[in-house]
Amino acid sequence: MPSSIIWVEPVPHFYSLISMSIEDIFLARTEEQQQFRRMLSAMLPGGWRKHLPTVARFIPGEPRADHVSIFLAYGEGGMGKTSLLKRLGQIVTQEKVFKGQVNVLQLDWENEQKTTRELQVGHDSIEPETVLNTLHRAVIKADWGSAIPDYEKAVQELRKLEAKVENALQKQPDNTLTDQVSKLGAKGLAYVIRTNPVTSPIANTIPQQSLENALDTTFQVGAEGLSQARLFVQRSLDQSEYALYEQPNLRLAIALGEGLARLSQQKPVVLLLDTYEIVDRPECDYILRRVIEASGPRVLWVIGGRANLADSGTRGKVYFRGYKRDFSETSLYTKSLSEFSLDLIQQYFAQVVPDAPLSDADADAVAQFSLGIPFVIRQAAVMYRDGKPLTEIVAPVTTEFGTSAHDQVVKETSERFLMHCFSAPEREQDLEAIYALALMRRPNPDLLRAMLDVTNLETRLQTLRQRYSFILVEQLRLDEKLNRFLRDYLLSPVRRTGSTLQRLNENAIAWLSLQLEEKTEGIVDTAEHFRESDIAELLLDIVHHQFWLGEDQGWRYLVPRFIEGWQYDRTWAKSLLEVVATFVSMLSNDNRQWLQQYTVVLAAVTNIGETVRVLEHLEKLQQRSWLEGKHQKEYQTILALQRGQLLFQQSRYQEALVTCEKAKTLLPDDCFQLRKNLANSCYQLSTEFIWPNHRYAIYSTEGQRSIQLAVELDPTQPIYHYYLGVAFAEAQEFEKAITAYEKAIELDLSDTPLYNGLGNVYRALKRYDEAIAAYEKAIKLDVFVAEPHNGLGNVYYELKHYAEAIAAYKKAIKRDKLDAYPHNNLGNVYCDLKRYDEAIRSYKEAIELDATHAEPHNGLGTVYRNLQRYEAALACHAKYRELIPTSAYPYTEIGLTHALQNQIGEAHVAWQKALDLFEADRKLDNLHKALYTLALGEAEQGLQQLQQLLQNGVDTRNIELVLKDVEVLAQCPNPPDRLDEFTTLLKTELETET
Repeated sequence: MPSSIIWVEPVPHFYSLISMSIEDIFLARTEEQQQFRRMLSAMLPGGWRKHLPTVARFIPGEPRADHVSIFLAYGEGGMGKTSLLKRLGQIVTQEKVFKGQVNVLQLDWENEQKTTRELQVGHDSIEPETVLNTLHRAVIKADWGSAIPDYEKAVQELRKLEAKVENALQKQPDNTLTDQVSKLGAKGLAYVIRTNPVTSPIANTIPQQSLENALDTTFQVGAEGLSQARLFVQRSLDQSEYALYEQPNLRLAIALGEGLARLSQQKPVVLLLDTYEIVDRPECDYILRRVIEASGPRVLWVIGGRANLADSGTRGKVYFRGYKRDFSETSLYTKSLSEFSLDLIQQYFAQVVPDAPLSDADADAVAQFSLGIPFVIRQAAVMYRDGKPLTEIVAPVTTEFGTSAHDQVVKETSERFLMHCFSAPEREQDLEAIYALALMRRPNPDLLRAMLDVTNLETRLQTLRQRYSFILVEQLRLDEKLNRFLRDYLLSPVRRTGSTLQRLNENAIAWLSLQLEEKTEGIVDTAEHFRESDIAELLLDIVHHQFWLGEDQGWRYLVPRFIEGWQYDRTWAKSLLEVVATFVSMLSNDNRQWLQQYTVVLAAVTNIGETVRVLEHLEKLQQRSWLEGKHQKEYQTILALQRGQLLFQQSRYQEALVTCEKAKTLLPDDCFQLRKNLANSCYQLSTEFIWPNHRYAIYSTEGQRSIQLAVELDPTQPIYHYYLGVAFAEAQEFEKAITAYEKAIELDLSDTPLYNGLGNVYRALKRYDEAIAAYEKAIKLDVFVAEPHNGLGNVYYELKHYAEAIAAYKKAIKRDKLDAYPHNNLGNVYCDLKRYDEAIRSYKEAIELDATHAEPHNGLGTVYRNLQRYEAALACHAKYRELIPTSAYPYTEIGLTHALQNQIGEAHVAWQKALDLFEADRKLDNLHKALYTLALGEAEQGLQQLQQLLQNGVDTRNIELVLKDVEVLAQCPNPPDRLDEFTTLLKTELETET
């Protein structure tokens, strides 16, 4: 029999009900300690090396184990895991054979969770990066940081790459992304790519159909969207950068592991990780294994947690790959510390209820409910024998009459824990203190002191500890098992509404409210509350105690906090709902559903249907005066903004703009973060108006309204001024565009697209020297970007410097082989030079890259027409018309091609259609309208229109474009009457302007 035994106190009458095998509830620890010593000894030098460590460094070492070492201890709460790990730490630091020979680090994830917001988001929401950062921080605190320099380098490199991708996405709308993918934004792209890494060995095992289904339902982008997202990021980064961007945690894990390996070359390293169940979700655990693998054979990992990490299996609907799959038997030592195993539960139930044995799933349900406590298992078995459904025993259910079996077990178990309290002379004071400990959301001595209205809290708790072993004074909490059952016990309406609990919670809220008032004094912007962890935690504490007072009171306090969190800090909002989830047993069915729907709208990807329902619900509560008070306008603004963002997600952009404009009228002056949020929404909205197909900018009054609103709300963002410049340029308000671009450049001197946009405006104004200077500045800032070279080509083309234009376009193509624009523009040059074979090749390359780009089809049609390949030309014109059906110009081209074939009737039909489509507010359209009025036989009217236009001044570039059509008409078998007069007027004006 082992000499070191932990004894679990027997339950009265318990052993008369079970077999002798159940009496073996002795949790021996001798075996675990001896195994730990053996594993640690294998890492230490032997013989003369032990006594001459300095000399040993310069002489080849003796063969040692070349595998990693992992010690897994698992079991439910209260089974002694923490005590065991502390004991193992003492072995390292106190026993003579190991003392001073080993570096040791003890990390309790529960303690880390109290001080780390990222660990407070709920088990399923903790990110692998958080686990790595927490472990790295502990290593730094242990003064081991010098061995791990690569970790921080990798973090900094990753941040730069993420900023690089975000800039690429925001500053130049990309023509390879679908509307749905583009809406994900930079963070959404990273989330999609990292969730589905192409280089991951796990990704290759997922069936294609399953992957597509997951993408469609979770991200609403589809497999094609994922491919587009990857391609976009791959274009923005080089190969090595993309590898880090796609799987950053892998790089961080390896850097951390290799650093520990370097440290272990001096002395072996022992890492004791306690309460590991906090971070043991598969995604986090798998990345920790990469640290373990990289740390090498001189690092011993001791992991204590609730889950069996060694064996593979499913956790709910998620498959977990056990350590036995990744590590050899020689690397692993696994020990279960559970009080009652599943087998023992099944054996016990089999004796109590021999005719209805438990399945593995049922036994697991009993184990999770009972925490392995014999008293709980006995009650459950007796109830099961008496005909109670197991589901009613192990989980809270609503019953029509009386108390459910689950509630009865909770009641009897809690009262069993508290039986000595009920009989103590100090019963009322003791129960009050125990209840207060159970009521607190987190340990807080000042709060507990206020709840109990005592000054010497420590004395009172120490006195309690002398009578009750379940009081943990230093941790300021109850034993975990008691706390779990006692909270459910106190949630019973009879006890929760009793005077003692009501008074305790009222005291708590009064003290917390004073603390909140003090800490928020001088803070005018609500968003700042969530940047201060103390304030954020206080708010969660108040919500917690409001629900203890009652469901309605809790819900009325929750709703404004949820609205704030939804807008300012969704991570905090998730924590808020997790607080409410602990009260789910007391919630009405309606509020349970709203809790679920609130949770859904906080997801990374918007669920439109649920968001609609939640917004309508909150707007109804607003109408019922739930949001009255000094923050009423702020809440109204938030709901309006959220409504606008929802309309944006639904592609209802006009309504979204109106809603954002309404939100601005409601916006309080002191809501600075909300102002920035609203500005950003207007900026995103402007993208959809100015770049409706995410390819080419167009003039849009709504786009101009949107981006002007963004600039007005937040004039500090250069990207907003850049977009405003684009909007003005498309409206041909070039001086305003220049002002906007110059303001953007003033805010960010190093941004290439800003200079490129400025060059485009100068080119439109024929200020060619300034345009060239702007483009060259953009190229100097980033020699690899294509757009400025394309802009230079456009300048040289307009100047008829064809050789320079060709060279510039070719440079643009070299820098971005996927951009159709330079290919199309190169085709235009070749067409003007009558190098038709090269023109055809360039246009076809542009079409291959982007078949939806209309201009290459038009250019190709022009070439075919010049070559008298009229059928091919008409086919290209038809495609041109299909792509821009509301434009007049496909019809003018169709008419010209028919006219060259003397098909006058067909030509007139096309030109008449063009007249109907010309826009009166566009000067180029008016020139063409005059020409084709003449071509349709109304020569006098057409000439009068032209003369009137010339009197008001006409852009020479527009004259040159119209003259191209005039030249084609002149080549027709039957040119229009008085075409020569029209031509003379245009050329005379052109010479005068030149």
